[in-house]
Amino acid sequence: MDRDTWMYEISRATKGFLAGLKDFLKIAEDNRKSKGESHIWCPCKLCQNCQKFIDSKIIQGHLICEGFMGGYTCWSRHGELLIDDNTSVPKCKRNDDDTSHLDDDNHDGLEDMLHDVEDNVAEKDYDKFQQLFVDSEKPVYPGCTKFTKLSTVLRLFNFKANNGWSDKSFTGLLEFLHEINLS
Repeated sequence: MDRDTWMYEISRATKGFLAGLKDFLKIAEDNRKSKGESHIWCPCKLCQNCQKFIDSKIIQGHLICEGFMGGYTCWSRHGELLIDDNTSVPKCKRNDDDTSHLDDDNHDGLEDMLHDVEDNVAEKDYDKFQQLFVDSEKPVYPGCTKFTKLSTVLRLFNFKANNGWSDKSFTGLLEFLHEINLS
């Protein structure tokens, strides 16, 4: 049974849902252990991967009572990568190399997103917007082939948002990184 079916279309009291949930929790536990973390993110409708718990039984209870948050069939917070092979159907694979889905700059869709937004940019902001295209191709430092200026900024903002960093701590980090660059 595919994930769309067992996660969203059948009753959470059925054997099919409970079997799928058991598989999900095993993948989440394996991912937690492989990363050496003490917690698992809860993808229920209430927590929406913004709350984490040490005990997977709490997550199990949330998912049985509330169900999965909408559209979470690729478990990116639980060890899977979204693979975009230019088809209309997204695919998932296990993240066995223990890298974040944000590390895969070849498949981040950044350029496509910029082109989609281009027509909606006000004329007065067009120069700033064009700079995003430049920064999306410019390496973060000379010789770097993995990260661009824009992908680095987006990655830092994702860290801030996903880990609940305060504006003060994030600003401190950026100032520190700037000092390192000037050294």
